[in-house]
Amino acid sequence: MAEFELAGQEMGSPVISMAGVLNDRPEAAIIEETEAFAASSIGAITQGSTTPLERVGNAARYGGETDHWDPQTRLMTNAKGLPNIGLDRMQAIVPDLVAIGEQHGTPMIFSVSPEMPEEAGLEIGTPTEQTLRLVQGILTVGGKLVEINVSCPNVIGPNGERKPMVGYDPESVDELTEALIREFGDQLGIGIKVAPFMEGQEDVARAVTDTVVSSSMYEFVTTANTINGHRPLNDDGTPAFAQLPQDVGGRSGPGEWAEGRNQLRQWTEAVERNGADIEIVSGLGVGNGTEVARRLMLGASAVGANTIFYRSADMGVTAEQVLSEYADELDV
Repeated sequence: MAEFELAGQEMGSPVISMAGVLNDRPEAAIIEETEAFAASSIGAITQGSTTPLERVGNAARYGGETDHWDPQTRLMTNAKGLPNIGLDRMQAIVPDLVAIGEQHGTPMIFSVSPEMPEEAGLEIGTPTEQTLRLVQGILTVGGKLVEINVSCPNVIGPNGERKPMVGYDPESVDELTEALIREFGDQLGIGIKVAPFMEGQEDVARAVTDTVVSSSMYEFVTTANTINGHRPLNDDGTPAFAQLPQDVGGRSGPGEWAEGRNQLRQWTEAVERNGADIEIVSGLGVGNGTEVARRLMLGASAVGANTIFYRSADMGVTAEQVLSEYADELDV
C-alpha cells in the first residue's frame, strides 16, 4: 500500500495543489503548466474549479486587481470570481490532463462548482442539477477524482450581490448528497470541498459536517482554503477592491495557519462523532513543510496549498522546497 493516497489513487507525497491555482487560463496554458508541475514531487494537482458555463471573472467584468497580498501578515485576499473555461472546454482536455498525471504518477483532481442562485436569463438548473451534470461530464471523459466545490464566495450576481454559497445551506447539501447517491451509487473518487465555518455558525457547521461525513457518497472532504468577507486595504488606506461591489474577497495565505487548523479540527471531530471513514484534505494557511507535518499529525490525510503556488514563479520548485522542509521535520 502506498504511503499516501486519496480515494484509492496513489500519491508520491502528501501535498496537493488546491482549486484556483490553474483555473484562469486557456486550455494550452493549463496543459503546459500541468505538465511542468506534475514532473515535480507534488502529490496531486487540482484542476478548476469548473462551472457549467465559462466565466470571465471579476477582473474582466470590473477591471482592476482582484488579488491583494500583504507581505507583513502573509495574507492574500482574492475576489477573482471563479474565472474558468467552463465544462464543455474542460471536458475536451480532461483526457490530456489525466494522461499527464498517469505519466508522472500524479493524480488529477477535477474540481467542479455549481452556482446559486441561477445566472440572470440563463437556464443552468438548480445547484443539484448543475452538479450532476458537472460530475457526469468529468467522469465520462476519463476523470477519476472529482471534487464538488460548494464554497466559492466571490461570484458576483447581475445586481452586484455576492452569491450565497451552497455549502452554507444544510438543506441544499443534503439534497445534493441524496441526488449524487441516486445518480452514481457507489462510484469511487467523489469528494466535496466545503465552506468555512466560523464563530456563530456552530449549528450550520454541525448539520453540514454530519451530513457529509456520515454519507457513503464522499470519499474525501477538502476543507475551505479561503475565509470570505474580508476587505483588503492599500498602503494609503483605500480599499484595494474599490471597483468591486462590496469591495470584499476571500482571505487565505500562510498567515491563516491557525484558522486552517481550526477548520481541520471541525472535520476530525465530525468524523469521530459519526464513526465515519472519510479522508480529509486540510487547506488554508499552509505555507511550508512544517505546517504540512503539523496538519498530518492533527489528522489530515493530505494537505492542500493554494497561495504559495498561485504566487510562485515556478510551482514545481515551490513544491520541492515545501517537501524538503517536510522531510526535515520527519528527521527531527
